[in-house]
Amino acid sequence: MGLSLNLQVSQSFTIDAAATPETFTIDPVFTLTPVSIAAQPTDETNGKVTVIDAEVSSVGTDGKTFTAQTGNTGATLTIVSGTAAVFQGIAGFSALAPNLLFSFDAAIQSDGSLLATRIEVDNPTAVAGLAGPFTIPVIGAGSFDTLNLEQNGCTFVNTPFCDQIFFQSGTVFSVSGEFTNVTNLPFPATFTTANFLQGQNVLVTSNGIPDQQSIETATTITLLPQTLNGMVTAVANDGGFTVYTVTLAPYDLIPVLQNFTDDAPPPHLTNPTTISVYVDTNTRMLNTGTVAAGSLIRFRGLIFDDNGALRMDAGEIYEGVTE
Repeated sequence: MGLSLNLQVSQSFTIDAAATPETFTIDPVFTLTPVSIAAQPTDETNGKVTVIDAEVSSVGTDGKTFTAQTGNTGATLTIVSGTAAVFQGIAGFSALAPNLLFSFDAAIQSDGSLLATRIEVDNPTAVAGLAGPFTIPVIGAGSFDTLNLEQNGCTFVNTPFCDQIFFQSGTVFSVSGEFTNVTNLPFPATFTTANFLQGQNVLVTSNGIPDQQSIETATTITLLPQTLNGMVTAVANDGGFTVYTVTLAPYDLIPVLQNFTDDAPPPHLTNPTTISVYVDTNTRMLNTGTVAAGSLIRFRGLIFDDNGALRMDAGEIYEGVTE
């Protein structure tokens, strides 16, 4: 059977910012619910899993099975490439090799293995990768810091090296292949160095060779989906999409980082606590009831900076949590 763990982050800790030094307590609040595995799962509630920044450990001789390790947790996964699997960035199963960094979607099988439905390789030559949000520009133009959520293919002693500060030079920007409707959005959903936004969740790959300041050159930066929580204030339609205007909590990562100006240019979002969430027939509505003004929702998707306006291409909508 499968179990879904729903961690209530805001209810799981307290911080006394007035204390010197600051003190905190952690008391996790969460729910566990059973997951019925569907024959063809469509989302996390029925057996679909999405893994970012995995590394191939070994490739089987049957032409369909391989093993991989996840990021910081180092969990070992057995993956079967189904006949209908979509390969992005590589030609097919034959291009898989040990140490290759990749992301994938898969369906949980009854024997505990994973049937891959999509395998994405953003940089076949990368030896190190880090997934996490872009936090602040640092040191000088082109350099940026990330919050390390997952790392793979790296050591802290020898090369390939892996840190959380990178430099842009010839860097290729791309958008996660998990979302197939980006070109249909009714706004220019671009992701480049010009609108690389503090708070966006990204996967950065490198050759693992640091300079004298322990900074690696980012060979690729891929925009990844992320989850936000907020209150719907308006509902509209635009180009076949339902658009929810959502107010974020002021302590959300994006508004907070927009107010951080040390070593960084001034904030460039017009309103960093307001986001437009675009929903179409591809979006999984995993909430109960109708979303309307006043609804508290969580939404997972790709975040874009559209000339100072914050917009999301939503893949899933969930029940919101009290802020």
